[in-house]
Amino acid sequence: MVCVVDFHVVPKITNMIPVNSFDISHIVFPSNVHLADPTFNTSNSIDALLSADIFFDILKDGKYKLDNGNLILQNTEFGYIISGNTSRFSSGSLHCGLITKDFETLNDTLKSFWEIEEIVPTKFVSDELKKCDEHFLKTMARDTNGRFCVEMPMKDNDIELGQSKSTAIRRLKLLERRFVREPHIKDKYVELLQEYEDLDHMQRVKEEKPGLHYYIPHHAVIRPESKSTKLRVVFDASCKSSNGNSLNDILLKGGTIQPDLFDILLRFRKYVVAFSSDIKKMFRQIKVHEHQQDFLRILWRPSPEEDIVSYRLKTVTYGTKPAPYLATRCLLQLAHEGKNKYPLATPVIENSTYMDDILSGADDIITAKEMQRQLIGLMKEGCFHLYKWSANSEELLKDVPTENKEFLFNENDELVKTLGLSWRPRGDTFMYQMNLQEVPVTITKRTVLSFISKLYDPLGLLQPIIIKAKMMIQKIWLLKIDWDQNLPRQEIENFQRYVAELHQLKDLKIPR
Repeated sequence: MVCVVDFHVVPKITNMIPVNSFDISHIVFPSNVHLADPTFNTSNSIDALLSADIFFDILKDGKYKLDNGNLILQNTEFGYIISGNTSRFSSGSLHCGLITKDFETLNDTLKSFWEIEEIVPTKFVSDELKKCDEHFLKTMARDTNGRFCVEMPMKDNDIELGQSKSTAIRRLKLLERRFVREPHIKDKYVELLQEYEDLDHMQRVKEEKPGLHYYIPHHAVIRPESKSTKLRVVFDASCKSSNGNSLNDILLKGGTIQPDLFDILLRFRKYVVAFSSDIKKMFRQIKVHEHQQDFLRILWRPSPEEDIVSYRLKTVTYGTKPAPYLATRCLLQLAHEGKNKYPLATPVIENSTYMDDILSGADDIITAKEMQRQLIGLMKEGCFHLYKWSANSEELLKDVPTENKEFLFNENDELVKTLGLSWRPRGDTFMYQMNLQEVPVTITKRTVLSFISKLYDPLGLLQPIIIKAKMMIQKIWLLKIDWDQNLPRQEIENFQRYVAELHQLKDLKIPR
């Protein structure tokens, strides 16, 4: 076989592998096996690292199971390589790293599970994004306080929306039935929508005027993992009106204009002083022009004994198609307008912000503190407020009010969830706190895929574990069985063993 490979020469690929040498005297190798690395058990440096797309090209026929099936010998162009586990190996710390690309129904989560490692083509600016950007610059304004006011970009001027109020009434009554079953949700929901009104994020429609309008149904979503917002109001702007069109059908989406998640997380690992922060109620800090607010109507009453009241939402609304674009575009505009006054804050917004999460740092505490000061100042000029501050430096958090901190340097070694990762600032390590549900009694293709597709590894640090899951999926797929048919006994045992091993991840600590 001929394979042409381009190598990048670097002073060092990684630490010594394995971290600790171990004894292999108990392993009996077949006499005809030539190992690609006869000293694989001895800690040594790595000479070359081949990418995953080369791996399958070097595989050859020939496979042996050793040590009661715990170890596998696989033949390659370089000789046999060994993989697996054995309880006789001495334990040690684990250093791992892999460059991948990060880009819920079962189909969606499974699709994301596979796509997370794909390298996407070079980004290009779509015609829709160009149109949205031109529209933003033409219609965007800032009030006397510096707050942004925007228009939702529409597909064309010939807008066609049917009647939507009857559907919104029906959905509100369904929500009220849920409140009867779950009164604790009702209390929080009433509180949240009262906050909307108190903060002038929505107002009562005092009189009906002729013209286009749209009523958005809404419902509650519970997020038990969230420290601050356990319940969120979700607005369904994709609900069809009587003519078959929804609000989202006539709106342009815009596009992604922030860096990829993987780039932000990778950049976060290079700083000596690292910090994270959130933009509080980011969408709701941006007004929608008054002439468009009737497209953002909702129906509400705190109690079924009261009359149903029409309200109009006054701010960028989560659930409308262009909301993410409009919010992030306002941030980039804020950075652009403040680049001379806040030179350290601008690149943080441009390169280290993912939606409302900021993940950044500096090479020394003095620079980090100045960066923090500038970020707070710049955000304040756009009427944005930073909170949930965390850092690996107590000095950086010293002047942050307690109510704005996510992490406190106290006796509790707290974990901070940021962009899907669990970060322990005190030890400055990443950890994997997976919410592993109990293995169902009946194990089918559906239950296995549903379980595995929820494994989240945006940095690729768990690839030795994730690849086992992918191999399991492939093997189950080859069985050609129905979605809800019980798996063969061997596959059930393999899955149960894999889940048991996943619980060990709680002890894994990876230096940031």
